[in-house]
Formats: sequence, C-alpha cells, structure tokens
Amino acid sequence: MPVTWSLDEDLVQINLEGHYQPTDIIDAFLTALADRRCPQEVSLLLDTTGSLSLDLRSPRQIRHV
Repeated sequence: MPVTWSLDEDLVQINLEGHYQPTDIIDAFLTALADRRCPQEVSLLLDTTGSLSLDLRSPRQIRHV
C-alpha cells in the first residue's frame, strides 16, 4: 500500500511509498486521527523517503495536503 500510517503514543507517522494521490495522504491522516487510540494532541511525521509521486506534484497540491 503506497500510503500507510502508524500510531506510537502521540506520534502519527505517515509513510509515502511509490505512486499515490494527494487525497490518499489526507485520507490516511484523517483515519489516524479517528482511531480511538489517538490522543487529542499529536505530532506528525511524514516519511517521504520511498515516494515516487512527490516530485510530480505541484506546489499547490503539496500545500493543500
């Protein structure tokens, strides 16, 4: 799966790998926040190391996400 997330205490980590759509990132983030284990305040780590899509996105798309 190109966009995955994990929760470690108050850290939401979203991993981007391969090809994906900007909405996939938003969906993963909202899903993580809706998880019953997720606290009210969280830190976010966005790992783009394996992304093959980031360099194809416009600045506007990146800002939107």
